[in-house]
Amino acid sequence: DAPAGGCLACLFAPPRLDGDELRRDRDEMFATARTRLDDENEVHLRVLHTLYTRLMGTDRAMPRYGKHWEDVGFQGSDPATDLRGCGMLGLTQLLCLVTHSFTNAAAIHELSRDSTQEFPMAPLSINLTHTALKAVRRGLLNKEARRLGSVWAAADAFYCGAFYEFYLRWRDGGKTIMDSGHVKRELEDFLLTAKGTAHALALADSAKLGQAGESKPRKKASAELE
Repeated sequence: DAPAGGCLACLFAPPRLDGDELRRDRDEMFATARTRLDDENEVHLRVLHTLYTRLMGTDRAMPRYGKHWEDVGFQGSDPATDLRGCGMLGLTQLLCLVTHSFTNAAAIHELSRDSTQEFPMAPLSINLTHTALKAVRRGLLNKEARRLGSVWAAADAFYCGAFYEFYLRWRDGGKTIMDSGHVKRELEDFLLTAKGTAHALALADSAKLGQAGESKPRKKASAELE
């Protein structure tokens, strides 16, 4: 984790990620990104079920496959197809969005289904998880991870703030699906700077996209499974 390039690099490099626990936390997060959704894993299925019930406001158990998954932003009948890019990390961070601030998640979900400004919520979420992983790899979240005592908590907060920033740019800019590629590229370029990272972390704590509601970083969304 030490920066290369001597003393000058030390002046400008991100803070080091010190401590075995933080490094294990980081390694666990990367491993989760490589873990596929497993139909034989009860925890995996509970994460998927909890995401649907929380976002849709229902207690009804839903089949593993079906068009109903499109209601929560997946592009087809099998969420695993969209999750290939980031594995179970993509799913747990999408659940984190809902548990972090339901009001904000509901506002994002509503906009994603708007007749004019609709966008694919789950694939966008996975794209933002990719961005969060890049931020971790580049050391942009090391300071926040040390403050929170968890790389995972820092990445979750960054991810939520990144989603809030996307929402504001999309809604206020009157964007449509035709603008998607440009908006995502521009957003990632901003987020992967020190200024953009700090902005995302601040939004995670303060953004109120709908009515007033709390926004406090959680360590792991899986701690709140139903």
